[in-house]
Amino acid sequence: MACDYQPYDLDKIAREAFVDSAADLITTFAWTDDQNEVARDITIKKLSRDDAAKRWLGSHRADWQKWLPER
Repeated sequence: MACDYQPYDLDKIAREAFVDSAADLITTFAWTDDQNEVARDITIKKLSRDDAAKRWLGSHRADWQKWLPER
């Protein structure tokens, strides 16, 4: 019995400005132990994913601002 998914072509459509800024974010994004902090907030503190993300963003502003393109 095969366990993989069948090949599927996926078309993605987005504004060029969004794609450019998203590409910058993706290439500069880096997790360290930060993902563990977010996971702990979700599993132990029972925060929603959105609330855990907001909490991390609020306390790690200097980290995520480095991932954004210069303006």
